[in-house]
Amino acid sequence: MQLNILPKIKSPDDLRQLNHSELNKLADELRHFTIETVTEIGGHLAPTLGVIELTVALHKVFDTPKDKIVWDVGHQGYAHKILTGRLDKFNTIRKSSCWRTCFKWFWKVNRNHNNKSCYTSYKNLWFQFVNHSFWFL
Repeated sequence: MQLNILPKIKSPDDLRQLNHSELNKLADELRHFTIETVTEIGGHLAPTLGVIELTVALHKVFDTPKDKIVWDVGHQGYAHKILTGRLDKFNTIRKSSCWRTCFKWFWKVNRNHNNKSCYTSYKNLWFQFVNHSFWFL
């Protein structure tokens, strides 16, 4: 499959300019690119494939990055990272000096809690949010 739309997306603003049929094509290209890359390099396909259309829709409707998106696991963020200008770095996943699958801020918050994994559930994120929110009350 030739990628016609995906390489032009450098930010959510680019995505918001697309019409409905172009958004469908973008989702198809994103799915194809992700499958090809993860099949070659290795990684988890199901979490990201399950949220491709959702990710496109969220970026179309919400004012990202002003509006924040929270993913349950880092692998769900693959499509988000690709759509926010990191397409060219996606092929470095699972390499020692790679583009990490976890989100850096989340890793920094959780590394002090003996959490050595990016696979942290909403429960832990919610705890962090509630804990930090009470500081401002």
